[in-house]
Formats: sequence, C-alpha cells, structure tokens
Amino acid sequence: MKSIIPFIVKYNPIKKLAIIQFEKKTDKIYKSFELQYIDGESYGKGYRIVAYRKDNHVDVYDDSSLHFLEDEKFNVAERGLNKHIQVPIKKAYLEKQNNCEYISFSFKDLENRKIDFFIK
Repeated sequence: MKSIIPFIVKYNPIKKLAIIQFEKKTDKIYKSFELQYIDGESYGKGYRIVAYRKDNHVDVYDDSSLHFLEDEKFNVAERGLNKHIQVPIKKAYLEKQNNCEYISFSFKDLENRKIDFFIK
C-alpha cells in the first residue's frame, strides 16, 4: 500500500542546538539567540545563529564556513525572516565536558556590534 503525503518537508541537518534567552538583562534588539551546529551535504559544516528580535522577526547569521543558501526560508520562526547574512562566527563552541555545558560564540551583528557570548 502506497501512502501519499500532500506536502513537502524540508529540514536542516542540525546536529547540536542551544537556546539562550535574555531574561534579566535585555538587549535593545534581541530577546534570545539560538546557536546551531549544522553538518549536512548541502550546507557544509559550521555554526548558525538565529537571533530572535523584539519585533518578533528573526535575523539569521550563517558562519562563512557554511554554504550560503539565499533562498532558504525561515517562515516557521516567529513572524519570519528579517535578514539572513553570512558573517565570520568566531570562538564557536557547543560541547558538554565533565557534566558541564560550554557554549560560546562571537560575531558582529547587523548594527556592527561585536557580540561575545560565553556560558559555562
């Protein structure tokens, strides 16, 4: 028996993911970041930062090591995409060692602000 699914499913090959919410100290533009480690044939290997904005749109920052897909859709996130750009993401780390999580990244946002992030 054949089954027909009436829709097309596209997915990103996300291998690791961390969501960081700003609860105590808010930013003027962003309310949270989502750090993703992507490893897939059409993307390559590298990090992506989905930045959730206070206006309920998202900015997506792809590391320069990833293959940039200009027509990629982000309609499932909040109200959809504001900007999707490729930037160098430095000091990116998302690992667990000795029962301790380490999350770090550094990049420049759309307003050319240097964002340095580290959690242990």
